[in-house]
Amino acid sequence: MRSSEEILNDICYELADGVHTFSMCTCGRKGCRGSKCILCLRDEVNKQ
Repeated sequence: MRSSEEILNDICYELADGVHTFSMCTCGRKGCRGSKCILCLRDEVNKQ
């Protein structure tokens, strides 16, 4: 069984067509969608 982190990483790269986009999240990291980037969303899921 794959971890949620692996699945979210795959989703992240699929959405960005293999590379992270450069729009900026409030966290300042790359690979963002709206006000929260996929990395922030992934971190939230992993904390739960």
